[in-house]
Amino acid sequence: MADMMALNSLSVPEKGLIFVHAASLLSSLLLYVPPHTTGEEPRRLALAKPLRLAAVVSKTLILLVDQKNGALPDTLSTVALIGCSMPPLMLVFPGLVDILSSQAAIYMSIVLDLLFDAIAAPQFSTFFISSILQRLGLMSIVINLILLIRPPSSLIHAARSNAWSVTTPWTEFWDTTWSITRETAPPNYNAIQPAHQNVHQDHSAATIDADLLALQDKLRLSTGSNIPNGLSLSLASLLLGDNPSIIFQALTFALLCVIQSVYLANALTLFSLDSPMLGLSHLHFILATLTLFIGMAITKAKLGTFIVTLTQRSKRILVAAIFQKALHLNRRVALNSTARALLSDNIEAIANNIPVASSAMINLAEVCLGLLALRYIMGTFGFLVLVGFTVRHLCLTYQSSQNGETHTEMSITSQRLIAATRDMINNLVPLKMMGLEDTYARRINALKTAEQQLWLDIDQPRLQYLFQLIIYVSISTCILLICMIWRCKVERISVTVTAPIAALLFARVSDSALYVSQLRLLSSIQQSLTEIEEFLAIPDRVEPRQLQAVDKTAKVNDTNIRIVGLTCHTDGATGSPFHKLDLVLKNGTVTVLRGPSASGKTAILESVLGDVIPAEGTVEISNCPIAYCSQTTWLQNASIRSNIISCSEIDDVWYNKVINACGLEPDFERLSSRDLTIISNNTLTLSVGQKMKIALARAIYSKAPILLLDDAFSIFDNTMALKIAQSF
Repeated sequence: MADMMALNSLSVPEKGLIFVHAASLLSSLLLYVPPHTTGEEPRRLALAKPLRLAAVVSKTLILLVDQKNGALPDTLSTVALIGCSMPPLMLVFPGLVDILSSQAAIYMSIVLDLLFDAIAAPQFSTFFISSILQRLGLMSIVINLILLIRPPSSLIHAARSNAWSVTTPWTEFWDTTWSITRETAPPNYNAIQPAHQNVHQDHSAATIDADLLALQDKLRLSTGSNIPNGLSLSLASLLLGDNPSIIFQALTFALLCVIQSVYLANALTLFSLDSPMLGLSHLHFILATLTLFIGMAITKAKLGTFIVTLTQRSKRILVAAIFQKALHLNRRVALNSTARALLSDNIEAIANNIPVASSAMINLAEVCLGLLALRYIMGTFGFLVLVGFTVRHLCLTYQSSQNGETHTEMSITSQRLIAATRDMINNLVPLKMMGLEDTYARRINALKTAEQQLWLDIDQPRLQYLFQLIIYVSISTCILLICMIWRCKVERISVTVTAPIAALLFARVSDSALYVSQLRLLSSIQQSLTEIEEFLAIPDRVEPRQLQAVDKTAKVNDTNIRIVGLTCHTDGATGSPFHKLDLVLKNGTVTVLRGPSASGKTAILESVLGDVIPAEGTVEISNCPIAYCSQTTWLQNASIRSNIISCSEIDDVWYNKVINACGLEPDFERLSSRDLTIISNNTLTLSVGQKMKIALARAIYSKAPILLLDDAFSIFDNTMALKIAQSF
């Protein structure tokens, strides 16, 4: 009865807060109690989601509407409004609508509910007279923490999926959170992911194929709509499509970082109370502090996990796209294109720049939120002045980092200086005999002068940036002091509360602003993606040959290759090494093409392979496998045995015959692992002749009906070449 009378005597905001707290607790019961007591899916699960979102938004609106005696400090209400209204604002965007249809929205509301209670609840004892609010606040924090630590069975799938959540078991976050918060090492993807998520290699390949198909579909749509930067938008849409709430997570982390400073208001208010004994407010403060910093650690761990996952996934997709495109190109086009440079340089640049650019975007969000919080401490005029200086400071920071061309020019000049010095030292005596020592000395001095000037060009922006940084900090500090003195003298606001918060917020803003310049890496990522997109836009190879069905009972004299009236243009030349060439190659015969260099021997073989499109004439071949050994060897990074067998069937008898015929047995005896030795194109333990033997053995082992050898014997002496030729 006493509680009812006390409830009737409360103000409208207090009654509203009690109502939304009750709604929040009811939604928690709908989520938690039925699954863990009955083991069944709660029937009213769909009702819990809107109840939670409505409760969180209602708490903020009630506090902001109440203007009597200033229910909460302006800064606290603003931060609460930003945090609690963020999900509804973000959910209206088309790309983020999926959050409403998933259970991730429930987890967002749980975390926001915790965040709100951690900020607002310690103030209840100061501004509100009802003890019911304190009890409900404590119940809300305890129940929500239980939901996060032990999720109900209906939400475990959402917690362990790629959707945004903080309910992954604590043991999976411990090592990562520890290393990230201590900044001892970057997150390790294999250490972050649970053991059951290490998928089989075949499943991983299927996942990459599915991602590649999805990227190609999105890229095809953007190309058809003439959308610029199609690959960048398609890749971002694919990566963020499975994790639409990662933007919310990043903003939440930035908000938590800013709240560290604002949270000092609660501490100052709480410990200034004339209460010698510990009460509910102190317990509330302890729980709220734990919630704040645990939330920061977990959110940062989740961000680190997502960034590593995003980087590796984008790298796999782009590598697969470039590799697949190279397979569909003409061999000459593929060799002359930038595929190898894209794989080695551009993709590595993208993988290295994504984490840094992501961190810069989070720091930019911290700067914006920190400035917004400072507005309610400094006032509008001081806020606008500080925003202007901050924007100018960010622009100068960005400009000081735009010296990549100067660095490149300095590197080239330094290399030229080293080369000229080395050349002069190595040829000192001949230079003196010819009287050229003065000429070389002037050349070296000119290079030294150019290098020194470039160093000055690089150091000058740095000195200007340091000078501007001193001006920015000095003027901003003066603005903060003037605004706080004005509010203290005119508006009668205690400087003991505003000064520490303003100092901490400004320190956070200035520290985050130092890293915003890394946003320039977004242009580097865009440039790399543009080059990859240009490569992917190269037309695929057109099949110039006419294939004929193979007759299983073909006789020895049957024709395998027929060339009629062939004329080819190679390497972009307008002329042709031969005109109207006719050639017939029959089954079971050996044909040798002889001629001087650049007479078109390789062009004939490449026209048979389909790598050269004839200007005139036709090429008819049997639709059967073709083995090809070029004069430039290619070996995969595998054992010698794997290189020779490749995709053919394993036949030990035939394998031994091939390696003996190619003279590889003596070479195997000099290797400790024999034919199990791992090799590649860059292997230094094998000579050029040994690599050619392996490539020739691979072509012969395939038992292809058509064997094309492009100057494969030129590297052997006559004895070895005759031995290999007579063995087959």
